[in-house]
Amino acid sequence: KQFLAKCLARRPDHLTCRANLARCHMDLGEYEQVAQLLAEWPEPVRDTRYWRLNGLLQQDYQVDYAGAVESYRKVLAAEPEDYKICHRLGQCLQFSGQTEQAQVELSRAAKLRESNNYEYNRTLIRETIPKVNSDAALRRQVGRFYEDLGRYREAACWYGEALRLRPGDDSSRAALDRMKATVASRSLPTERLP
Repeated sequence: KQFLAKCLARRPDHLTCRANLARCHMDLGEYEQVAQLLAEWPEPVRDTRYWRLNGLLQQDYQVDYAGAVESYRKVLAAEPEDYKICHRLGQCLQFSGQTEQAQVELSRAAKLRESNNYEYNRTLIRETIPKVNSDAALRRQVGRFYEDLGRYREAACWYGEALRLRPGDDSSRAALDRMKATVASRSLPTERLP
């Protein structure tokens, strides 16, 4: 926490540092500090990290379910596969008395959680990686898999890896450019994209 605070003091425009420090304060139950960090977050660059933290603060500390619903919807507009936020949205709708809409979101969250099964994906990737290491077309297919899941940053990385193997591959270049545009249009963090 102290390291992040020093980092942010030196670079108040560093959004990743701001988000991580806010998350650290949240995990420690220091909600006033979270609120302060969010209030100082420049409006033009409020991305999914901001809206996620804002929703958590509104739901868990401020008990502002309507505000949390709005924040969570902004996150899901950019990251529709986030089953945890989808579940929280369902909870807030339920607490707000919108039980029918809450059931739709809670059901969707359960389906998203099942489709994002970490162990299944990890096993699949472990089995696939040795085959993919030398095949640009397979790397592009893995990129497409992540794109279909709505995991655009991961897709961009795989398309970038396909390009690394075959620098002149127009299909991989077009897919990578499409993912970069998608990530930028959804206000997702663009750090470390190929």
